[in-house]
Amino acid sequence: MNQRFEEPARAAIIRLMTSEWSGAASADEWVAVGRWFAKTLSLLGNPAAKYDHDLIHEEAARFGWGHPDYGWLHDAAGIAPDGLSLYVFRTENCRPSHPQHRMPVPARVVQDDGHVEDFHLFIHAENGICATLLNHPGWTVEHPLVARGDAWELLHDPPADGADLSSLPALPWTVIKWMGGEADLKPGRRLGTGLPPLQEAGGLLPDSVSTLHVKKQPDHGAEHRAARLDAARSQRR
Repeated sequence: MNQRFEEPARAAIIRLMTSEWSGAASADEWVAVGRWFAKTLSLLGNPAAKYDHDLIHEEAARFGWGHPDYGWLHDAAGIAPDGLSLYVFRTENCRPSHPQHRMPVPARVVQDDGHVEDFHLFIHAENGICATLLNHPGWTVEHPLVARGDAWELLHDPPADGADLSSLPALPWTVIKWMGGEADLKPGRRLGTGLPPLQEAGGLLPDSVSTLHVKKQPDHGAEHRAARLDAARSQRR
């Protein structure tokens, strides 16, 4: 992992982090940064993750159940799967605010044959950047900030050479409300077989989606503990 994820991203992360994520970086650097974030957040979200600081260990967000497939971290190709996305946008402080967008992404999907597929969400925010890891196997997601050019997806669609994150508008890290839930796909509909993309919605689900219903709405977990985690980090500093 050091050779695959740490070393390729090290110089860019040090340069950008010390300037609160402002400054130009090449497309290759942004890919390396995205892969590093994807690796790091995937491991931090694991239910077995442990922290040395007691308060951080108690309050840290973790995935609600299970974890994403870690196979890509150590296989020969080391390529992130299509159903794993790493989104970044500009933020200037970590104070929460009212969300401007509602994204219906189920936390667990039951397919018509009874097979259950877990989705996972993990959010990291610090001055200058908000990074969101989303595991959405077999179901495409249309991120509202990416669609309007206010965010980037780094694993599969990095920005062009010389892109500067500080050129994007600064937004609160809670600009998106990620809606959880357990969803049953209707007969004949399965993940990876042309389901309509998950899109921003005024309610829980977009009107165009008729392939599922939500039985409950468990919290994805990441957003609501981040403020307390920031306080714990401040104590540690």
